[in-house]
Amino acid sequence: MVYSGNGYAEFNTTSTTAAENVAWLVSPKIDLTGYKNAVLSFRSAQHDLKVDSPLNTLEIYISTNFDGASLAKARWVKLEAKVPTLSTPSREFMSSGGIDLSAYSGNINIAFKYIGSGKDKTLNGAFMVDDIKIFGEK
Repeated sequence: MVYSGNGYAEFNTTSTTAAENVAWLVSPKIDLTGYKNAVLSFRSAQHDLKVDSPLNTLEIYISTNFDGASLAKARWVKLEAKVPTLSTPSREFMSSGGIDLSAYSGNINIAFKYIGSGKDKTLNGAFMVDDIKIFGEK
């Protein structure tokens, strides 16, 4: 999507009618070999949220064994990050904060998982993700 000249990934269930929506955005493999103290950061925003709920949320995961095809076969570890809530102003991007990846090495994948509902209109809403970066010491 593009809003006000800025391109980003958007998860949105506003126009669906499915009982449950689950969407994943998975990075390509990222090789952390030779890097120390890696830190993940990104910016995210929300719009049209009506309620804060685990049934309409954005979650961030890491995997060291994703084969590029099967989400179910991979082991995903949830990462703690700051993400927008109902009280966050609409379409205002906020920082995730620094997410420590120092426990990981070799190939990883980062995933953003969105959970939403198309039938329960109180669970409609959207999350936007932008500026995904990983920093580390060589």
